[in-house]
Amino acid sequence: MTLLNLFFLLHLILIPTSGYVQPFKDGFISGVISNKGLDFAKDLLIEKCIETIVLLKLPKIENTAYVPLVGNAKVTLSDIMIKDVQVNDSSVIIRESGIVVVFSAATVDLSMKWKYTVSSWLIPFGISGSGTASIKV
Repeated sequence: MTLLNLFFLLHLILIPTSGYVQPFKDGFISGVISNKGLDFAKDLLIEKCIETIVLLKLPKIENTAYVPLVGNAKVTLSDIMIKDVQVNDSSVIIRESGIVVVFSAATVDLSMKWKYTVSSWLIPFGISGSGTASIKV
């Protein structure tokens, strides 16, 4: 008799049900992120941003301006490269609208070539110069 009861109990357990639970109309995902997790994500984001930015070549910059008593001056900055980025301070701010990562006290090392040309009706020949520059911003 006990064997029959065991089979009956197994039969009830293994019978597939015809009904199923209705899902919510609006789905959502819930999770908890600790401050330590946010700091880790922030540090990883900073590291990946620096890797992406370093050795980035920026476009050429040209500008022409009129200087009284001198004439027209044309300045060109070319081969602008970001050599290094240092982020000395950063923080994570949690708001209702989302998470904000703030970088402060950051420095960027740049290298570039520069060139200028000055032309004037007073001077029959042009004045020009060129060189390289290393800048820390």
